[in-house]
This record gives sequence, structure tokens and C-alpha cells, in this order.
Amino acid sequence: MPPSERTLNPRKRPRLPPTHTSTSRPLPHPAIPSPFTSSTCPKTLYITPTTPLLPTTHRITRLLSQIQQRSNQSASSRPRSKKHAPGLTAHGHLRPRDVEGAIAEAVENGRGKEVKEEVYLKASGKAIPRALEIGCFFQGEGRGCGVRVKIGGVRAVDDVLLKKHGEEGRMDVDIEGGEDGDEEEDEIAETRIRTVSTVTVAIWSL
Repeated sequence: MPPSERTLNPRKRPRLPPTHTSTSRPLPHPAIPSPFTSSTCPKTLYITPTTPLLPTTHRITRLLSQIQQRSNQSASSRPRSKKHAPGLTAHGHLRPRDVEGAIAEAVENGRGKEVKEEVYLKASGKAIPRALEIGCFFQGEGRGCGVRVKIGGVRAVDDVLLKKHGEEGRMDVDIEGGEDGDEEEDEIAETRIRTVSTVTVAIWSL
């Protein structure tokens, strides 16, 4: 389905009058998990425009090293059968022990095909170039890492506030506006919604 004209040219938000200003709320996100948590908790770093490059790459490298270490420990702790059981054939005389052993063997063989644990970088707005720069660093030759980028968008909330007395243009507007100015202020919403571009960079060891 082709995009509509409204999607290609979204309606712009009306400008605020000189008596008001807007402040952006921070985007909510879950608490950052400990680097020592299991693979069920995704390792996520939230990038800002001022995030330093080298310390962040060192931190990601440590996270990838810890992920690899946990993976090796998990593989070494798996029980290994002494004998490789041959494939079972349904002939009506199978023993429960043989069936359970075959199922366990199939599960163990399938674990090696699971997707590797990844480290995620999330950024929005002006922080997107910094996140992509970090992703390109790990995509370089000899890094031994895979990188995947996903682009999206979220809705952010801006609070509309009345300017305090003494700010530029405030007193003149109050004097000249009169009752009409008060009516206009009553019609201004307290919050405004805007769409913010986001990017998620996934990094994993090859």
C-alpha cells in the first residue's frame, strides 16, 4: 500500500505564542541491567550526543567478552552422553530410557544453533550519528563482530509552559494583549506530541 500524502507531508505543529515556551521530557526507558545478568536480560546502552567514543567501545568490548565467557561456561557444563545413541525407529518395543535419551540428545544438538547474545545501542534524535559511529567501529576489519541497524521512531511529549515575568517580550505582550491574550492562552494545550527518530544498533561476536 503506497504511503498517503499525509504520511509523506506530516502536518506541522502550530507555533507557540511569544508568551509560552516548551520543554522536552526525557524518553522513558527501563533500568539498565547489570552486565553480569543472564542472557534473558538484554544488554542495552543508551547513547547521547555527548557519549564518549573510546570509553563506550571499551565497555561494549567488556560486555561481549563476558557474554562469550558465559557461553563457554554454559557449553562446558552441559552433560555429555558417553555413547552416541543411534536414531530410534518406532517398532513397538522402545524403552522409555532410550526415548528420553534421544530427546535430550536432540535438545543438546539444537542449542548450538541459537542466536548469539547481542549488545544493543539505542539512540534518538541528535544522538543517532554517535550510535552509528560506534557501530561502524565494531564493523571494521579485524574486530570479529557483527553489526545490525534498525531504524524506528517514538512519540515524545513536550510540556508547554508560560514564560515568567522578566523574560523577553513577556511584559509587552501582557500589556497589549489584554483580555484577548488571556483567551488565547486558555486555548493552548499543556502538552504537545512529536515524533522522534530512533536507531537501535545490535553488536555481537562472530
